[in-house]
This record gives sequence, C-alpha cells and structure tokens, in this order.
Amino acid sequence: MKRAKLGPEHDTMDKVYRQIADDLQFSAHFAPNLDALWDALLRDVEGPFEIVWPQAATAGKAIGPKFKALLALLGELEEARGDFKFKRR
Repeated sequence: MKRAKLGPEHDTMDKVYRQIADDLQFSAHFAPNLDALWDALLRDVEGPFEIVWPQAATAGKAIGPKFKALLALLGELEEARGDFKFKRR
C-alpha cells in the first residue's frame, strides 16, 4: 500500500504538498495548491493508499486556516475513493 507520512515538522502547506507529492510520486508538473492536490489524489494515485499524520493538530496550529480546508479535502476524498484512508492520531 502506498503511504504518505506527515509529522509535526510539516507546519506549512508547502511542506505538506512537497511530502505528499514525493511519497505518492506525483507528476513533476504538480502545482502546490488544494485544487491540484485534489485532482492528483482523486485521479493520479493508484489505490489503495493512505495519508498518515500523527500530531496533525500540532502542525495545523502553525498552518492556520488552510489546515481546515486540507482536512475537509481529505475527508471528501475518503468519501469519493473507497481505497483511500486519512489517519490522524
């Protein structure tokens, strides 16, 4: 199973985008924004896969308002794809 693993050091959206793109082997043309992340996760990643983010809340405080949008995106992705899981611990 493919997995992207994030930690408390992923405290900016740029770091989050970069880690997910690296771990899930996105195209070199990936643009670091929520719309492109949605498209890549929905269409380009072969399942099953997961994103694991222990201490997400800690990083989220530093990220700010976009963190809530990211969580919403990942929740919607779980509904859209039966072969994706987002795990926060």
